[in-house]
Amino acid sequence: MKKFTAVLSLAILGVFAVYIHKQIYPKELSSKTISKPKELEIVDLATVDGLLKQDRIEEAASIVSSHLFDATPTLLENRWAEIGIEIAQKEHNLPVLLKLYSSYPKIFEKNELASILLADFFLLQNDTNNLEKIRDSWRGKEIQENKWFLIDVDTMLYQGKTEEALQLLHRFNFEGKSDADRYLRLAFIYFSEHPHKAWEFLEVAKNIDPLNPHIHTYMGLLSEAAGEKRVANKEFETAAKLQPNNVYLQDQLAEFYVRNKQLALAYPIWQKMTQFASADLLWSKALFWDKVYKPLTPTPNITKIPKGKMHSFVEYLLTLDKNEFWNETAYNNVQEGFKWKNQEQSIYWLNLLQTLKEGSDQKAWELVHNKSFQEEIWDHDLDLALKYVLAYKLRRPMPTERFSDNANPFFQSLTSLHKSDEHIYSPLNSILENNYIYSFLFLAADWNEAALRLSYPKQNDSYLPEWISYKYTEALTKNRSDLDALEYALIQSPMPSLDILIGKLFLKKGNKQSALVHFERAAIIENETGKHAAWLATKTYLDDNSIQMAKKMIEYNRLLANSVLGKETLAQIAIKEGDNKNAEEIYLSIIDHSNIAKSYLAKKAYEEKNWQKAKELTAYLLKANPDHPLLKENYDKIIAEEKKELQKIGH
Repeated sequence: MKKFTAVLSLAILGVFAVYIHKQIYPKELSSKTISKPKELEIVDLATVDGLLKQDRIEEAASIVSSHLFDATPTLLENRWAEIGIEIAQKEHNLPVLLKLYSSYPKIFEKNELASILLADFFLLQNDTNNLEKIRDSWRGKEIQENKWFLIDVDTMLYQGKTEEALQLLHRFNFEGKSDADRYLRLAFIYFSEHPHKAWEFLEVAKNIDPLNPHIHTYMGLLSEAAGEKRVANKEFETAAKLQPNNVYLQDQLAEFYVRNKQLALAYPIWQKMTQFASADLLWSKALFWDKVYKPLTPTPNITKIPKGKMHSFVEYLLTLDKNEFWNETAYNNVQEGFKWKNQEQSIYWLNLLQTLKEGSDQKAWELVHNKSFQEEIWDHDLDLALKYVLAYKLRRPMPTERFSDNANPFFQSLTSLHKSDEHIYSPLNSILENNYIYSFLFLAADWNEAALRLSYPKQNDSYLPEWISYKYTEALTKNRSDLDALEYALIQSPMPSLDILIGKLFLKKGNKQSALVHFERAAIIENETGKHAAWLATKTYLDDNSIQMAKKMIEYNRLLANSVLGKETLAQIAIKEGDNKNAEEIYLSIIDHSNIAKSYLAKKAYEEKNWQKAKELTAYLLKANPDHPLLKENYDKIIAEEKKELQKIGH
């Protein structure tokens, strides 16, 4: 359970429920506008009231923005501020609420929901001064008692007053869905030490409010800790779908993907964060993965960095030179930089990457072994692989930890290293002695941008395993361009898997002939790779209407020729050639293994009015695809036709 304590945050309980919002104020709130006559203001107020009643928020906001922060304040200025706060509260637009609070704090005493949103934000930011002010302004006159109760509990938890919070949670309860959040706090308290009890509280909360996304998030965390990854995945995704604009729920889903090495799923979530005024913490994550996984597109706009305690750090990340992961001199200017070094894992990784790039193995060893979050490391297998390689290079004792069961085979091969045989030549030793070994490690972990920026061999040595050239080609395709990937791949030693990748790149360029050269070269190999290459060549010929060449290609590779896929394709070719008898024979030979065969033979049975056969085959297809509308329609047609025929013959 300890591994997951780091990902727990009151943020996912609803504290700081930041939302991706539309920009409802077309002008900067700090800009000065020309004050309008009072008569026009009264007309505009009436217009805004009408628009809000019709839920036309953006149009109303446009008018409000033309009156707020006028150069010459009027008697109606406070009324405009009230409306602005109301609109921002409905939109959960925290940046606007914060701006309005800085200018009109007293007016927030008229809007309890807006005050609660800001109290949540101040709590997460540890802004005790503003939190106390806004809380005191509502003390004794609360209407949303349950929401303030939760803020009081969360404040205690943030301050480490767990026992006081626990007593408060057991002392009160609320009616209806509001009580679900109370049980959620109880689950939070018991999460680490008593997971079964926490789960019981979550079950109660879920029964009260099944659509509360934070309940699903916590169930995801508990399931993940118990090793139930599929259940956890479902819970995190459910939470994110229930509130798609809540960026902290999206962040929790992305974090789950990272912990389970699904970077391709996590990256788009954080990429989206930089397109909105989400939160500076989430921008820092997006910019980290920009440097180690894949560059963000479009490049985030430095003028749109959200305000917050990490603003200075985010600005630092955005201004780092493309050729460096870390710059200690520049980092010294980051506000509270020393604090972030001990808290932000991204800083550890970027610092380590820069150290490896500069060739300082000793400093890298110290960083790897002295970090403060050993158990919460984002990629345990990559971390352990680095320990092995650094131990090998510095002649230190090998690690005793174990790789995960699904670790990259290259990582797992490192366990064979022993100090006593370091002088013996072996393929593994040769790889470890390679100047680009650290790039290989990050490449194996799918940290593609880190691998490319660490520098990589433009032409691989013959003793290096095939996966290295293949994965560099993939990385270049994703992070640079198809042309860069092709230029790199074409000068590597030929290998079937790389030939397939090269062929696909040529196809994207529309160069079918060059693609076929590489597909056919790989198709010679009698294994699954060769079979796949033969199929790609076959498909390319079929797309070009070269029927005879497609047939030859299938026959060329024995595995493809004997496979269901190969036979389905031969049957389809036979139909194109008008040889329906041959097609039927082929389909009959694979009917037990092919839905395409069943579909063809069901259609044929229908045309021949063999209702029983058509019904049997269609029913089988429906069992596999119960919601398929065309199959349902076909089955109903068969039943109807069979019924007609029975009526004709007097049954």
